[in-house]
Amino acid sequence: MQDAAETALWAWFLFRSGLPASRAKALLQEWRSRGLSLREALALPRAQLGISPQEAARLHPPAELPPATALRWDNGYAPAHDIGRGLLSLPLKLRPALLFYHGEVALLGRPLVYLAPAPMNAEDKQMLHEALSLLADEPLLLGVYAASPQVPILLEELVHSTGEAVIFARTGTKIHRPTDLEASLIEQGRLIIVSPLPPQTAYQPAWDTILQQVAVAAAGRVLLTGEAARNSSLVPGLEVAQQDTSAVLALTATDPQSSEPAGYQIADTPAAVLPWVDTLFANASLDAEATEPHGAAGPAGRESTAPYWVGPELTEMVEADLGPPPSAEEIIETLSKSGTIPEALRRRLLGDEET
Repeated sequence: MQDAAETALWAWFLFRSGLPASRAKALLQEWRSRGLSLREALALPRAQLGISPQEAARLHPPAELPPATALRWDNGYAPAHDIGRGLLSLPLKLRPALLFYHGEVALLGRPLVYLAPAPMNAEDKQMLHEALSLLADEPLLLGVYAASPQVPILLEELVHSTGEAVIFARTGTKIHRPTDLEASLIEQGRLIIVSPLPPQTAYQPAWDTILQQVAVAAAGRVLLTGEAARNSSLVPGLEVAQQDTSAVLALTATDPQSSEPAGYQIADTPAAVLPWVDTLFANASLDAEATEPHGAAGPAGRESTAPYWVGPELTEMVEADLGPPPSAEEIIETLSKSGTIPEALRRRLLGDEET
């Protein structure tokens, strides 16, 4: 469990002390290498901290600080072990010192499959619908970038599944306004909103590239659809994921622009996503065997075989009484609050495929 007071102090130090963010992150990294928490560092004489008199004059936090709902990098963004490995590999300039969130934080312990944002035609959308219908009930986390064309397709599929997702916000978490459906999924513990930006930060188009690089780095797998599947240069930071040649899958019925794609797989059928993510779970198990003591046991004395799951055991979740599923009319009413329902989806819900 993170120290809430230390996390609040980090938020003040990074965003309210007056230090440039890059300088604040460099100091956090240096003090961490010396085994110092931020609280311990600020209690030392300034001469021992390697800072200028002007910087020292700024480092007087108020006695009371507002809480910060965020994960810190100094403990690998725990409990987000899977996303933490990728984020910690980013250069200091891009690496978030704090990852703010709204929702069930335990979701971030699952392997993340990120749907890179890109325009899609009708065929692309249908392929993504079919791929997500296969992935949505897998023990993983599906990620999207806020306001991308992939978001409504993912949310529609979540209505028909027990799947869970993360939205990478383009704003601070308090500025991001969830739709009614998103709010319902957050309340159910099936959706989390994350952002490296301070909670009250408004949208700035110039930050899209950096924020998308952070999302790619957090992912265990990146699924390219639409125009991104045909031209991967549209996805900022993809070269990070491409260090693992199995990490990127381009799903498209149209050949990519390049005849020699650099380091990623290509598929023209949605069913290809299942063997592609299977290796993600295998890698998670191998990582656990390499880091956990031999014979480490999970709940009920079982040896851990699913290190990517943080929270209730998967069997407990499946066996839990989730109550009766919503009726088609209830689903349509919920979706209507978020905007117009595509006619094909309405027919699918009502079981009227031929009309």
